Amino acid sequence: MRQARWMTLLAWVAIGCVAEAPAEPAHDSQLAREAALWERVRNWGNWAEYEPTLSELVDSADAAVVARLVSVAPWREVAGDASDDVYTELLVEAEVSEVLRDSTGDASVSFSLSLLGASSLDERDETLAVARSALPIERVLLVLRQRSDAGSYRVVNGYGIWASTERSVIDAPLEPEAPLARGEAFPYAHELRGIESLEQLIDSLR
Repeated sequence: MRQARWMTLLAWVAIGCVAEAPAEPAHDSQLAREAALWERVRNWGNWAEYEPTLSELVDSADAAVVARLVSVAPWREVAGDASDDVYTELLVEAEVSEVLRDSTGDASVSFSLSLLGASSLDERDETLAVARSALPIERVLLVLRQRSDAGSYRVVNGYGIWASTERSVIDAPLEPEAPLARGEAFPYAHELRGIESLEQLIDSLR
């Protein structure tokens, strides 16, 4: 009888150990979902609008805000002659938590992200699903330019979004490489020297 009790006790301990095995940290899982989104919307080399310093880039923006990305929806679809010749965009809604530079003072902003790699509406919809699974993204720095063809914004260039990501705590996720990984070749390297978090970067631009 005593042996049976010990066997029962050991079985419960084993079950408890299995039940309490560490799961994947929620934070890491979220960063992985965000990374999948950034990979889909990365469009480096498509913008020629640069400024000598990051501060000047922010100063030149029509809106530079700290925000939370909360929703995404399909937006413009421009079809060419071929069935798979489709230019698509997503429209992202962001809740503004702090205004750094802004001519509107709005509590929320909408901005477009181009999907130049999406050659069909099916690919756009796949990216839309990835984007929705990644949201909300709690804190990003947005550097935006007012669009002339719509009542929304676009990012000024590949440095129009700054966030803490899976690849770097200070990242411009639309760019092919994290800025800190580029060394002195990075045009804004001197401004990032000594900055160790997104919060410090935001504070340096206030």
